[in-house]
Amino acid sequence: MGRYNTHPAQGGGHYHDIKLYKHRGRSLEQFQEQKLLKKLKKNAKRGDSMTIYEARGFQSNLVYPFDKIEPFQYIERFKPLVVPEGANIEEFKRIQAPYCISGKVTPEKNGSYKRNNTSLIYRDLIFLDYDDIQGTSESFIEAVSSALFGYSYILYPTIKHSIEKPRFRLVVKSNNVMNEATYKQVVKEIADKIGLPFDMASLTWSQLQGLPVTTGDPATYQKVVEHGLDYPVPKVEPRAKQGTTERYKPRVSGQRSMTMRIIDTLFNGFGDEGGRNVALTRFVGLLFNKWVDCDLETAYELTKIANSVTVEPLPIEELDRTFSSIARAEYRKRG
Repeated sequence: MGRYNTHPAQGGGHYHDIKLYKHRGRSLEQFQEQKLLKKLKKNAKRGDSMTIYEARGFQSNLVYPFDKIEPFQYIERFKPLVVPEGANIEEFKRIQAPYCISGKVTPEKNGSYKRNNTSLIYRDLIFLDYDDIQGTSESFIEAVSSALFGYSYILYPTIKHSIEKPRFRLVVKSNNVMNEATYKQVVKEIADKIGLPFDMASLTWSQLQGLPVTTGDPATYQKVVEHGLDYPVPKVEPRAKQGTTERYKPRVSGQRSMTMRIIDTLFNGFGDEGGRNVALTRFVGLLFNKWVDCDLETAYELTKIANSVTVEPLPIEELDRTFSSIARAEYRKRG
């Protein structure tokens, strides 16, 4: 298999400029470079390398390691591949679209790499797909920014994204590798922070993740890159080294913060005019979250209470429209 025409070494896509800040007299870019150098030295000492595995289409289990740059930077720099005009999207995804999986895959005896639940030892990037977004791309991006403020993440449109029907993939940089149990719990934890419905297929252990692809103009491709802290995950042994796998329990503080976010909204409303719709969307998403599991009537009453204490309440028609849209999406997911 050949390399992609849009290999990350050719440069990054269209994403937000990195704002520089001073950290002991250094720019963010200098700080990140030194941080990466330390990590590379640490990995070299223990014989590991940070590897992302490439694939063309999702029909084959064969993947190809690439370790010239760290996985997060690989995705950051990956230029969106343009789908040929008139191509069948499903067929393109099956045999041509660029995919990846990041972590550690055990090689076969012949030296090849096959992706499956047994060969995948650990993962080091966290992926969540959002395919059922109720609202605009801008409001969704704001919701993610608010939930993950201060952490390193990448957000980019998936192949079927459109203005009318936004679809995004979220990539979060972790501070440690994760076995299967920990990975699934961390995905759920991040989803809880964002408070919006996500694609449950994101929990699949060895699933390939689509890299940036567009059916439009690459120059207008809306990739968001934020540099900050690595997202904290529990330190665990890779799956192959464990005699028994102890399930990672969600942090009590995280569950409590979800409850407190609901209570805070009931006391303070949806905030200023510019962010009311985002706050409303996240609030309703929290109410339908499986850890809260409000029935329809209770969720609607709580939403009206929160709106009533908002300084400038949303018009009831707008409130009903947003609430109904999210409720329908949730009940479709539950079957």
